[in-house]
Amino acid sequence: MLPRPILALILLAGSAAAQGFWENCDRWSLGWDNATRYRDFMVAECSDGRRTRASFIPLNDCLANKEGQMVGERSGTVASSCASCTTKGSSMTCTCGRTFGGPVTSTVDLNKVIKSVNGVLGCHDFKGIEIDSFDSSPA
Repeated sequence: MLPRPILALILLAGSAAAQGFWENCDRWSLGWDNATRYRDFMVAECSDGRRTRASFIPLNDCLANKEGQMVGERSGTVASSCASCTTKGSSMTCTCGRTFGGPVTSTVDLNKVIKSVNGVLGCHDFKGIEIDSFDSSPA
């Protein structure tokens, strides 16, 4: 068995590689591009510890709408069933449809769903797509 200080350092090093995006992404925003297959996405500039990397990830890779509530789930449907989204801090609030009844307001903490892995956005087992700059289109 490893001594506690060494074990703690190993655990700490492993957790630094993948963490919520909020801790090491200086710029981020949500985007919509109806001309591409990446209709609703998140784009960010994140540090990998040595340099800043820009990447994006489609929101449907990370979020689903479960009867009006946005939840972290792989291959979701949030882009086609939630609209009028706003952000505050790391939270996103949208109006989401339900099977029965009218639409409802739902909030999700994106930092609990979307991670920064070595400076590139990701969620679940999806890795975001690296792009040239924060301002480039994910086409």
